[in-house]
Amino acid sequence: MSPDKETNDAFYNGEKIGEVAFIINDSVEILEGEEKGRFGSVISLISLSPEPIYLIELDGSDGDREFPQSLLRLVD
Repeated sequence: MSPDKETNDAFYNGEKIGEVAFIINDSVEILEGEEKGRFGSVISLISLSPEPIYLIELDGSDGDREFPQSLLRLVD
């Protein structure tokens, strides 16, 4: 399920709401899979269910990839 306008607006305004753990430009680490240990920046909220899915811009100019929230960790 795609985010509704209210959720999308909150995401882009830097407001954390509901089950959405990350906001635009948060720095994250990938926790599993072939990209494990890599870092990137959250650039979009793609879907909300069954869990939030984000578009992540990977460091090192390797493009953008989608990851579920459960495979991401916020980096200070």
